[in-house]
Amino acid sequence: MFSLTVVAVFSIVAMLLAWLWQKNHANAGIVDVVWAYGMMLAGPWYALTGSAPLELKLSLGLLTFSWFLRLGFYLQRRVLSESEDGRYHAMRNAMKDRVDIGFLLFFYCRPDLFACYRCLSGQLHKTLSRKHHWLLPPCCLPL
Repeated sequence: MFSLTVVAVFSIVAMLLAWLWQKNHANAGIVDVVWAYGMMLAGPWYALTGSAPLELKLSLGLLTFSWFLRLGFYLQRRVLSESEDGRYHAMRNAMKDRVDIGFLLFFYCRPDLFACYRCLSGQLHKTLSRKHHWLLPPCCLPL
């Protein structure tokens, strides 16, 4: 539960900072960059705090780190050198005068994707008691 708390706090702060950045730059694509770098850190964190054999922890941590580092560099280069992605531009136009709160909610809901990474291993729903399952994003609910 501790490792999930660490990632949750980190991801919420990171997404808030990304939202503040996009307010000043009118480019919500930063959410993808922050998500990729967050996964770059969350994946190895989960791998290294898990209960698998050391060789598996290290290989999973290294592969996850390197994959999301590559993706983060690519997305960062794209966000900083191009105009806002069409998906986010369309969202901005659709939200009109509620764009700030709309993107804040969108950015805030993105951290559940960090938690979903842990869900792939099937561990998150085992970590939380039944009375706390409402905290889980839909992708994490046990079948």
